[in-house]
Amino acid sequence: MLPAQVKKHPLIPILLLFTITRIINLTLLPIFNDEASYLDWGWRAIHLGVPWHSLYDAKQPLYIWIYGLAETIIPDPLIAGRLISVFTGLAALLGVYYVSLLVFNRRAAHFSALSYLMSPLFFFYDRQALFESAVTAMGIWSIYFLLRLIAASHFKYTVALGALFAFGFWIKTSALLFIVPITIYYLLATINSPRKAWRLTLAIYLLITTLILLFPLLFQSKFWISFLSTNSQYSLSVSEMLRFPLFKWGQNLIANLDIAFFQLSPTIFILALLGVLLSLISRSRHYSLLLLLLLSPLLLEILSVRTVSPRYLSPFLILIPVYSGLALSRFPVLSVGLLLPAVMIFFQMTNPPAYFKSLARFTRNSAIEVYICCSFTGYPTREALEYVKTLPPPNQQVFVGSFLNPGNPPSALFAYFRRDPLIKTGYLDSQLFPPIPDQAECLSSDIPVYYLGQNHYQAGFNRFLTPVKDFVNPYGSEESVTLYTLKTGCPPETTLPLNLAR
Repeated sequence: MLPAQVKKHPLIPILLLFTITRIINLTLLPIFNDEASYLDWGWRAIHLGVPWHSLYDAKQPLYIWIYGLAETIIPDPLIAGRLISVFTGLAALLGVYYVSLLVFNRRAAHFSALSYLMSPLFFFYDRQALFESAVTAMGIWSIYFLLRLIAASHFKYTVALGALFAFGFWIKTSALLFIVPITIYYLLATINSPRKAWRLTLAIYLLITTLILLFPLLFQSKFWISFLSTNSQYSLSVSEMLRFPLFKWGQNLIANLDIAFFQLSPTIFILALLGVLLSLISRSRHYSLLLLLLLSPLLLEILSVRTVSPRYLSPFLILIPVYSGLALSRFPVLSVGLLLPAVMIFFQMTNPPAYFKSLARFTRNSAIEVYICCSFTGYPTREALEYVKTLPPPNQQVFVGSFLNPGNPPSALFAYFRRDPLIKTGYLDSQLFPPIPDQAECLSSDIPVYYLGQNHYQAGFNRFLTPVKDFVNPYGSEESVTLYTLKTGCPPETTLPLNLAR
């Protein structure tokens, strides 16, 4: 029965292969700095009554709420968070399939889905507890419903597109790079339509749907404060762009091409260029619009960002697999070229350090410094957390604290041990405690106290702590995590009790 079903629905093997490749060794790469923050915030939002906590760091909360719900069901927080991205990656793959089916044909749609499945860049972010996979899915499905709405002015497509706009902005501000050009192209299509009045009415419904769904977010004062204050860290201001920083834009363009070529794989990038050429030759209206939808978000990204990174660029490359699939549908013999991205994915799945080290030989945009070697990676944090598990004596509680900051190791510590009955966690930072008298030489506690610090930072408790064990990154020397405990042996008159009940 199964072979007949597969023959009838050839997308099934691609979906099965997607699921297998995305889940195998899902936690082999340790928890990344931002993943730790988002998972910690997710639990706080759902269980500690602070749903808007992430706005203090200018992060919209929808995906963070989903992380918190997933952590409620799945004990391992990293598995919980990364599985969410696996699901949104699956949604992106289906979006690629249906866009290609709508614009080209079923044969091209299957090859497009296969190209997405085999793209190392999408593979990586489909397995990270980050927002990029969700923004990618939102982008491709927004393109799909725009095409449907232009072809047939149905109210249901308007509502679906408005819901996707709201969903994307609830997740990340960068969704605007899809929302703005898609809205413009719909309005341009409306101007040239014989049913102009009805299409303009649908445009109003689109706006209303988006605003209604965004209403709770837009009426949060924290959102506007953080949005306006932090946006300039990542994006050029309007005044800066009006100065026409051509050198900066040139750098961004070169970085984009570099990332697309090496991290989608040279094969898929070249196939996509061939697909674009084939679509231009056909001169179809939909083909032209699809090409504009590929180029417009990328152009906005080039003009607006301060620094290009593979992570932030990845959603705006989502139509590359669509064009790669078109080329493969015309020249199936070129499918042999997918062996290269298949090998890249295999190394990502089985040996991430080897993959990033190899990638770094070809491109300076490999991001090896944040995932493998240098700062805020998860390697020393993972080793430290494994050691923390061994600290509690039988049936006795211990307290393990860290400094007042998101990321590794504090957020990872909280995310992993929040449910542990013997390991209490919290912030151990002098900013949160009353000033300690100068004559105090030691601190004492009713239970053993430990402190987990990054790069020897001790949060103002330096004179009261003694190191227990250092955990270094095996792939680089710029990052370490150290476990400390309270110093002992001081005279009673110079020892103060440490009040952990804050």
